[in-house]
Amino acid sequence: MPDGTQLGDRPDLDAPTLVLPVSIRYESNEPLTVAFEFGSTLAQADVLSHLNQNSLHYSSAIWRSLDAATITTMLSSYRFGNRPLIEQIDPLPVAVSGNYVIFGFPLKAGQSCYR
Repeated sequence: MPDGTQLGDRPDLDAPTLVLPVSIRYESNEPLTVAFEFGSTLAQADVLSHLNQNSLHYSSAIWRSLDAATITTMLSSYRFGNRPLIEQIDPLPVAVSGNYVIFGFPLKAGQSCYR
């Protein structure tokens, strides 16, 4: 572990904690004062590697967690034909498959989505 770093025991938390030393610098003549500085975590490379290797899983989980209002905002700038896309689809995904999000596209009787 880096100098000054130690494992802590916090009974109010469910897991062991990592106690990191924090330096506070204050210089009254400086326009910008650094109150706290935090370095990178010990497992930063491991976390980034995990996120990159499992990006499809996390992307799918994010899409599944969005509500209709958020999806409407995200898709509001897209158009299909001469109309806004969000006016033509159900804003709640029917499914998420791989890198694709599938929305319902209601058609009237006899209407085709192909031109």
